[in-house]
Amino acid sequence: MTPRYATADDTTARLSPEPIVGAAIGVLIGVGGSIWVWELYPPTSAHLLPMALVSIGSVAIVLIGYAISAGLRRGRAGDWLVLGFGAVLIVAASLAMGREVWQFLADHMPGGLVP
Repeated sequence: MTPRYATADDTTARLSPEPIVGAAIGVLIGVGGSIWVWELYPPTSAHLLPMALVSIGSVAIVLIGYAISAGLRRGRAGDWLVLGFGAVLIVAASLAMGREVWQFLADHMPGGLVP
């Protein structure tokens, strides 16, 4: 019986660096964009355009990176680039919503959150 990590010719399967590099670049782009938007928070009339430009710019960079990786026939790297970027956006959105929920509860609970 062949182990799951070995191939038919008994050589161990190796993880290529493409997914790791793609995910790392996606995470870096996502963290950079998220931190930049977080610094502009809360959205005021002066911050709406910069927040939109940062968001559109970071998505555009990811799409360009995906297109370049597809053009170089490195499709898995592009997939992991998008996955890394998406994972950071999910975490950043969860943190922002958690902060807002906490603030809402603190403002509306009699006596505050901590007795």
